[in-house]
Amino acid sequence: MKPSHRKGLLAALLELAVGAVALVTIGVTGFDGKLLVLGGLLLLFGVGGLTGSLSQGEAAQAQAEDRSRQAKARMYDVLTGVLFAMTLLSLVGAAITQAAGFVALLLVSASLLGVAWIGYLVAALHGGKRT
Repeated sequence: MKPSHRKGLLAALLELAVGAVALVTIGVTGFDGKLLVLGGLLLLFGVGGLTGSLSQGEAAQAQAEDRSRQAKARMYDVLTGVLFAMTLLSLVGAAITQAAGFVALLLVSASLLGVAWIGYLVAALHGGKRT
């Protein structure tokens, strides 16, 4: 648990404790409507803060996984874009000059692009995401 989550947890526990003290005070001194409302609100705020501080860790982890997934998707998009551009440029170069270097570059870039696309299709059909 991070220090910021600890502060929220400590505040929630303090609210719960003060709310409990207020309700115990009612039991000891007699009924007081204002103290009952104050104690009830503090208990509600304490429970809300407690659940919020405990769920922040899970939310932060889910957010980090989402950022990682988005970064991987962007990397895949950049990779396939570069390979596609290399394939097109080498295709144009091979068509114009008919040099063996452009043909080799065309074969390599087209093969890598095909592998990337097949991997994407397999992952999509398998039910996974582009991660």
